[in-house]
Amino acid sequence: MASSDVVELRGHHLKPLQYVHKVTREQFFRELSEDPCAEENGQRTSWVPYVNSPEDPFMKIGYDDLRKLLADSSKLIRLIADRPDFICVACPPKKRQICENLINRVGLAFQPPITSSVDISAAREFGLELDVNYTTKEIIHALGLEEHY
Repeated sequence: MASSDVVELRGHHLKPLQYVHKVTREQFFRELSEDPCAEENGQRTSWVPYVNSPEDPFMKIGYDDLRKLLADSSKLIRLIADRPDFICVACPPKKRQICENLINRVGLAFQPPITSSVDISAAREFGLELDVNYTTKEIIHALGLEEHY
C-alpha cells in the first residue's frame, strides 16, 4: 500500500475492507483459497484460488494492510472506479489473468460504465460516492465498524 496521505480504493473493495475486520486471518485465508462452489455441487470447478498458503504475499495486502488502513487516522480514502487500486495491482497473476482475459474479451479495460458499475453500486450501498476523499472515521462509520475502533 502506498504511503501517501490519500489511499485510492476501488468501490467494490469496500466489502473486503469491512470483512477483514470481522474475521480472523485464518478465516480470510480459507475464503481466498477454497472453492466456494466445491461443496455445493460436489465436483471440481474451474475456480482459481487467490492464494495457496497463509504466507502468500497477497495475504499481506488483502488482510494485513486492509486492517491497518482504517487504524491510521491520518489517511484519507478516495473511492475510485476507473483504474486499479493497490489491491488490484497486488492481485495474484493467475487471478489477475482471469480478469484481464475477461476485460480483453469484451474490450473494456477499466472503462465505464461496465467496470465502474460494480464500484458505484458498492459505494452507494454504504452511502458513499466515488471520487470523494473520506476520512478513515467516515469509512468506519459507513461500514458499521465503530465497535472495532
